[in-house]
Amino acid sequence: MIRVSITSLVLLLVCTSSGLVLLLWLFGDWWRSRNEAILRRQSKQCPLCFFEFLNTTPDSIAPCPRCGAPTDFR
Repeated sequence: MIRVSITSLVLLLVCTSSGLVLLLWLFGDWWRSRNEAILRRQSKQCPLCFFEFLNTTPDSIAPCPRCGAPTDFR
């Protein structure tokens, strides 16, 4: 049987919990920045009416849903 003091056991528990929280925080930050970058690429502002919208079509030029002006997504 392995003998472990209560101090070592608490220290191991705290270090493991802190490491897990750090990994989850880093993953969440990476996920959020990835999704924000995707939204930034897909959203544009209409040059005529200044309405901001997402391009839901596969085309690089999409019409504005408010005024119908063509907007370039390149």
